[in-house]
Amino acid sequence: KQWYQRRVRASHLKTEEEVRNWKKQQRMIKNRESACLSRKRKKEYLATIEAKLSLATQHGSMLASENSRLRKDTESLESENKLLREALDRLNYLCYPTSHLQIPCG
Repeated sequence: KQWYQRRVRASHLKTEEEVRNWKKQQRMIKNRESACLSRKRKKEYLATIEAKLSLATQHGSMLASENSRLRKDTESLESENKLLREALDRLNYLCYPTSHLQIPCG
């Protein structure tokens, strides 16, 4: 539904008051059209911004999840590394109990 009227020509008007009223009416019609267009552009802009926000939120959630997984992996690898170093220290002690040098057994 359109809230504005069609613009008409002023050639049929006779008095100054009729011309003034006609111009006022045309100005009001033009303002309504402009306001309607402005509201439409604003809705489109907001829809675009909301879509971008949604994508950014999803991306942020994905990155947080990946970060959590990588932290767990790092913790697991650090724990494994510690166990392997302790095992290596025990092997070196068994092979060379009096030496502080780490020479391979063999």
